[in-house]
Amino acid sequence: MSETTNEMRVAKNSINIEGVLASHNLEKEKIDNKKDIIRGNFKIRTSEDNEIRVSVYTEKFNSKGEIKKTYEKLEDIIEGNYKSLANCKKGLVDEKGNQYDEQPAYVSVWGNGDFTPKIEEYIGKNGTTGIQYSLGFGNLTIDNNKVPEKPHATYSVEMFMTNIAPEYDKEQQETGRVIIKGYTVNYGGTLVPLTLIAPKTITEPIEGTIGEYEEIEWADVLLDNLDQNDTYLFEGQIVNSTIVTQTKIERLGRVKVEEKKEYINELIC
Repeated sequence: MSETTNEMRVAKNSINIEGVLASHNLEKEKIDNKKDIIRGNFKIRTSEDNEIRVSVYTEKFNSKGEIKKTYEKLEDIIEGNYKSLANCKKGLVDEKGNQYDEQPAYVSVWGNGDFTPKIEEYIGKNGTTGIQYSLGFGNLTIDNNKVPEKPHATYSVEMFMTNIAPEYDKEQQETGRVIIKGYTVNYGGTLVPLTLIAPKTITEPIEGTIGEYEEIEWADVLLDNLDQNDTYLFEGQIVNSTIVTQTKIERLGRVKVEEKKEYINELIC
């Protein structure tokens, strides 16, 4: 993190997500009876329990009348030219009799400066708010013949910090983590409120050594060194996962399994 000035301007933000195509909900539409667009979203899986949904809205033609490359790639996803985890076939047999499974396409969403995917605020049907990720002016790479070397979902965001405080659980006990609140400025001057989470500890390499690490009380470091009403550059991981807990309940001699889902959507710094 590095402190910056407090002047109102578009923040220096970037998002980088690399993984495999998990699923999509994309549709081609025609608006105003003439303009072809693609809107919807697709999900990128970066690990077994982390999938990032990316929203898209793109017109078919640019200002020069040429078909946009992003439109062509999204159209290929719709037409099934790129496989997703949702439609990959398993147990196929090749010409030599070997069994194999279809592999999902490699996907990367990236950018920086003004040409980057965006972090946006959304308001749910029940009035709850959260964050979502939009392709915006960012870049999209998709390839059927490439495998992600290091799947990840990372961000870098310049944020005006309004509050930093310890996190409490439902029993009002400190979790050890820290909640950092503030806002960033998107292209067009839109203010986006953000909440970041800092873990209690992190492990860092010891300077001047090879293969040696030390545990840092990260939450305490931030509490002691960050000041409200200043602007900082935060970097970290995008976490969007579902934790499923199953409980066996026996009633009248029968065992019933109840399933509880917990959805986690966090920016870890």
